[in-house]
Amino acid sequence: MTGETTEFYLVAPGGKTAGITVGGGIGLTRFVGMEIEFSRGGPMRAREHYKYGYTYNLELLENFLTVGTRFEVSAGSHLRLEPVTGFLLAIHETSSQEECCNLGVPLPYTVGPNLRGRVPLSLGLTLGLDVAIGNQRVAVLPSFRWYMTSNNLGADYPGGYSHFTWAPGIGARFGF
Repeated sequence: MTGETTEFYLVAPGGKTAGITVGGGIGLTRFVGMEIEFSRGGPMRAREHYKYGYTYNLELLENFLTVGTRFEVSAGSHLRLEPVTGFLLAIHETSSQEECCNLGVPLPYTVGPNLRGRVPLSLGLTLGLDVAIGNQRVAVLPSFRWYMTSNNLGADYPGGYSHFTWAPGIGARFGF
């Protein structure tokens, strides 16, 4: 027994990134509507130094397809609070790349191929709040989303991936 572990990666990719969300919906009543949104976050990265001069660069992209319900609470003639709740499907894209510098040996620095991973889809819930500033046709929309997933990504990391994603944003709404 050597006391070494077979788990390479200790730190899962994470951090702050910029992303984009597009969506649409339909009003069911004056105060309730159904929505569908697609969100794509930017790349989250981790750099893991390993023994014998090896380094692993890890990357994770998360995409969320959300179907939910929006509730409207009027807070004035041009201000509406809109709580949002729904179910989501998380589509994960992962990649890893190996680097080696061969410590103490004057060999060239090598970089391995960028390996793309296939990760099972995850299910989850989303909660959020939009603040519509404007009228029913045109509004500026500061927003906040909280995504909670029951992901299947933890196999490579002792701590697993995060189950929570926070997403503040700003948007625009155009009604027809």
